[in-house]
Amino acid sequence: MPPAAAQPDYLETLAVAVACLVPALPAGWKAASLRGDIFQKWAGRVDVAHAGLTERAKDELLDLQAEIANALGGTGGSFSPAEVIADPAPLVAGAKRCADILHARDKLHSRFRRHRRLGSLLLCVVAVYVLGWVVGILHYTEIVHSTWVGVVGLAVLGSAVLAAVIVFIVYAAGESQLARAEELSAGDPA
Repeated sequence: MPPAAAQPDYLETLAVAVACLVPALPAGWKAASLRGDIFQKWAGRVDVAHAGLTERAKDELLDLQAEIANALGGTGGSFSPAEVIADPAPLVAGAKRCADILHARDKLHSRFRRHRRLGSLLLCVVAVYVLGWVVGILHYTEIVHSTWVGVVGLAVLGSAVLAAVIVFIVYAAGESQLARAEELSAGDPA
């Protein structure tokens, strides 16, 4: 008498399926509120930072104007060759500081908009993850017997996890850029 065919252990499959679904629940919850959370956290701060960067750029330009006037010997002084050939490095450094401040100010609102979009993107990633989970479950519970269904389910799950990691990295970079602009507006040279 041949041995009985091994029956699949559905309890183990169900345990793995639940373990794979558990990360999607808090991620979906966070994704649903991430856009609003980012807006609430940064909207006012971005406006203040933009105004601060504008004011700081104005101050840098006024300092640069005074340094240029001093380097050229003032407005009413006589021509002095020693002053004309003075080291231009402080002027270049001041101009670069001003350019960096203006660049940060000009990019601030677009960076904020891009940062807010991460909530919607993360919600799509969670939806793709759940879709991959459903496809994988269909295969591993042997509702669908085709091997390619299992491969597609695993590929979709893996892609969603990779996308979630990328979204997290972009989120961290966006937070860093906004914080750097905020610090720059307050006068920190970082």
